[in-house]
Amino acid sequence: MGGKRRSGFRAPGLGPSDAELDSTNARLRECARLGDLQAFVAEGEIILRDMFGGDVAAWESRSPAKMQSIRRLAKRPGAPYQKDALSKRVGVHVAMQKLAFVWRSPTITASHVVEVLRIPHDQRVGMLELAIAEGWSVKRLHAEVVQCRRSRGERRGRRVSPRVRKAISLLRKATQALARVPALLEPGALLDERSRAELATLVSRLSTLQRRVDAAASGISPTARVRKLSSVAAVRLAPPSSSRAASA
Repeated sequence: MGGKRRSGFRAPGLGPSDAELDSTNARLRECARLGDLQAFVAEGEIILRDMFGGDVAAWESRSPAKMQSIRRLAKRPGAPYQKDALSKRVGVHVAMQKLAFVWRSPTITASHVVEVLRIPHDQRVGMLELAIAEGWSVKRLHAEVVQCRRSRGERRGRRVSPRVRKAISLLRKATQALARVPALLEPGALLDERSRAELATLVSRLSTLQRRVDAAASGISPTARVRKLSSVAAVRLAPPSSSRAASA
């Protein structure tokens, strides 16, 4: 492990030697002792540095010459991962540079992050925030990502009108904001009568808006879950216990 490490290509058009590939694979195997997400990020960093010189733009360009190094790495004797698995690790490493909040959640795994690699960054953030707030499994997150991509017109090349895209974007942002409400209204939160009445009014308006969106959508399946979040908020606004009410 000591000594100066070479990374990236040694000269234009010249990939890493077999010895360098074997060294990379050896370091990847050492990462197995790390935690799930931590291992993915560390392995992705090693692959990005050794195969692409640490250049994210070079990785994202997916040039045939550079991707050939990934294939060679996967085919070396004793290689711990196949080509697709190597690519996923680089993708997770790059994505996590802008997803610092994920480290604070004990429920998000590397597999969760892999699922959102197929959507743009802003949607990754929204999906992962919802996954954390609602405790989504990887399977559930996968279904939501598929639904999100379809709503953006990626199924069979369909084009979605700008108005529909705008509506979905607004609904997604609203849902992300609503996902934070239950935690703010955790049991024991002190609510005066004015605040309780105002929150109840807002929940009622939310229910009305939800019905209007359902009626307007008629076949569109946005990823937001307004009904579920409004129900959670309503529970948080339930009247206090009888003992507290009596004391009041």
